[in-house]
Amino acid sequence: MVDLVLGIAAAIGASTLYSLGVAFQAMDAREAPAQEHLRLALARNLVRRRRWLIGTGLSILGFPLQLLALYLAPLIVVQPALAVGLLALMFVGQRMLHERAGRYEYIAMGLIIVGVVGAGLFAPPHSVTHTSQRLTITLVLLGLGPRELAALRPALPRPPPP
Repeated sequence: MVDLVLGIAAAIGASTLYSLGVAFQAMDAREAPAQEHLRLALARNLVRRRRWLIGTGLSILGFPLQLLALYLAPLIVVQPALAVGLLALMFVGQRMLHERAGRYEYIAMGLIIVGVVGAGLFAPPHSVTHTSQRLTITLVLLGLGPRELAALRPALPRPPPP
């Protein structure tokens, strides 16, 4: 059980580092001149900026934590736990990038937390062997599909307000 909790913590740490890295890179990309957008010059100039490189470094630092998470906990727990980093991205996006999160985004974040807690509580024991229970896995994945689609609902385009 301790390994499972440490694995979840490592996955959350990894995804938080990934999300913070993306946020740092987004800050620099937004400050780039408009004529560089969608051009190779943008990438060339970004790799020279300190904040962009810090973002890249944060993302790279997340990788060993993800490996540790996969070593300590089953994949079925680590993958949902990696989504928790979106909480950090939403927070940073609001505070530093001045993005707006609405009701649907908060609901999606709540569903991610519920999913990670559920995966942690009902996870099978950690194993490095392959299963032959394909029907069970298929049924579980089909059961999780609608929940995952519900979490994507906020990302769908909405009509502009009147």
